[in-house]
Amino acid sequence: MSLLSCPEQAPTFSSKTPNELTVDCKYYSVAKNEAGYCKRPGYYRCLADACIKIIPLSHSSIQDYLTCHQLYYLKNIRGIRPISSTYGPALKMGALWDRCMQYAFGDLRVNPNQTIEEYEIDEDSVAKVRALYKAYKDLGLVHEPNFQMQPVCNYKFNIYDHEVKEEALVNVIAKYDRKYEDGFVENKLSSRPESYLDIFFMSSQIGTYFMADEKLEWCIMEVVRSPELRVGKNEDAGMFETRIYDDIMARPGRYFIGYDRKTNTYGKKYYRNEFDLVGIKSRYLHIAREIHHCQMFDGWYKNDRACNNMLPGIPCPMLGICRYNIMSEGQYKVESIPASIDPGVAPPPVQQELNV
Repeated sequence: MSLLSCPEQAPTFSSKTPNELTVDCKYYSVAKNEAGYCKRPGYYRCLADACIKIIPLSHSSIQDYLTCHQLYYLKNIRGIRPISSTYGPALKMGALWDRCMQYAFGDLRVNPNQTIEEYEIDEDSVAKVRALYKAYKDLGLVHEPNFQMQPVCNYKFNIYDHEVKEEALVNVIAKYDRKYEDGFVENKLSSRPESYLDIFFMSSQIGTYFMADEKLEWCIMEVVRSPELRVGKNEDAGMFETRIYDDIMARPGRYFIGYDRKTNTYGKKYYRNEFDLVGIKSRYLHIAREIHHCQMFDGWYKNDRACNNMLPGIPCPMLGICRYNIMSEGQYKVESIPASIDPGVAPPPVQQELNV
C-alpha cells in the first residue's frame, strides 16, 4: 500500500458510518470521538476512520500541516517518525536537556542516560549538556514549588461552530513542561535563545497553552543558551566539559537567559493578555476544517518548496519517503498505538541512577 495516500477502497464522507466501516475489522482499536487506531504492524491510525473522523490537534501537528499536507499525513495519520539517532546535534542536545530538566524536577520515569544511548549523542554534545546541568545544580537556581510535571490539558471546540455534536468536537492537546495553578513554565535549549523570547514567533505554541486552560495567567520561558565553545586540540571530553562548566559559572547570565543574582532565578515572564487568543482559536478552527476536508477528499499533496528548506537550511526529515515512497526501517519507525487514549495516564515512577 502506498505510504502517501489513503487506500483506494477508503470510504468517502457519505458512503458509510464509522461503525459500519470498522465493526468487522479485527485490527480496529476504537478511540472515543476521534479516528481510531490500527493494530496491524506498520500502521497507526485506522485509514478508513481517518477519512471521516476528527483527529486531535496540537501546536506541533498544525505546524506540520502548515508546512506540508503530506508531512502532516505521514506523521499524524501514518504515525511515521524519524529514528532518534538520525536527528541533528541540536535536536539531540535539546532532547537530552529536556530529560535532564524532567529528572531534576522529580520525574523519575525518564532517564537521561538512556536518552544518550537512544539518540546516539556524540561525546562533545553530551559534555556540553553535562556542563550545563552541573552548573544548573551548583548555582542552586530557585523555582516555585507546587507544580505538576508534564501534565496534559484538552481544549475542545466544535469544528462547524453550530449544532454541538460529539463527533464534530476538535480536541486540542496541550502538554506543559511545568504547570502551576495559575501559570506554567517552558524549558528550551537553543543556540539562538532570542527566537524563544519574541512573542511574535512563539505566539502559536504559548498561545495554545493559554487557550487550553482559562485559569492560566502567566508563562515563564526558561531559555538556556547552548554552549558555543569547541573542543580544543588534544582536549578530551572531560577536559572540554570542565572548560564549558567554568565558563558558565563565570558568566551564568550568558547561558541562563534572564539570570538574576539577587533572586537566583532565570527566565522571562509573559502574561495571558499579551497573546491574541481569539485569533489563535480562530486559526485552529479554520485549520481543523481544512484538515477535515483533506481527510474526506485525500488532500495530502506535498509542498515541494519545503522539501529542502523546512527550516532555514534544514531539509524535511520525510524527504526520503516522499521521493521513493518507501520507509527505510534504518531511518524511520511507526509510533505505537497508545496504551491508553487518555494521555494523562502515566506509569508509576521508578527510582534510577543518574550519571549526567
